[in-house]
Amino acid sequence: MRAAGYDASGVDLFIESEHVLRCDARDVPLADSSFDAVISLEVIEHVGVLGGSKPAEGSAFVVDSALHQDRQLYASELRRLLRGGGILILGTPNRYFPLDEHGDPVRFHSPLRDWTLTYRELSELFPRMSVGILPWGKYFAFERWEGLLGKLPTRLAALFLPIFNLKLLHMSPLNPHLFVWFRKAGKGD
Repeated sequence: MRAAGYDASGVDLFIESEHVLRCDARDVPLADSSFDAVISLEVIEHVGVLGGSKPAEGSAFVVDSALHQDRQLYASELRRLLRGGGILILGTPNRYFPLDEHGDPVRFHSPLRDWTLTYRELSELFPRMSVGILPWGKYFAFERWEGLLGKLPTRLAALFLPIFNLKLLHMSPLNPHLFVWFRKAGKGD
């Protein structure tokens, strides 16, 4: 983003550098309304899981209150850091789709567990914000497979994934990954 001319900063739990702040994303030591845009790709499904609140294995649907509380704190921080009129872009595996295609090479997860999220759950984490879906476009996870399978995954994705740009299909169990935008009310609204 910096190479493209943006004043960009990052937050990471493990890495710190000139433009990356090492901290817990549930408590970022930056001022309110610091950013016009916030991007959270492949993060929210890990919030609360890494810290040990991952529920015990079992066959029934599991709702872990500590996990949800951690995610609410994370969502609250994203909203707090965003200026009025700003946009949040979020990408995460769809709970209802049992394969996580950005795994190594693919991870399986149960739609009966709450480690991953649904479109509705994401929307509930960001109340009073406009919400919509982002088109699939060129998703980075498929490029990882090109060394093994050549251009086939990227070409197949280009053919079939645009159908999930329709909101109803994007929110369905058929869609492997949710790409969502949220706009904070404020400046210009």
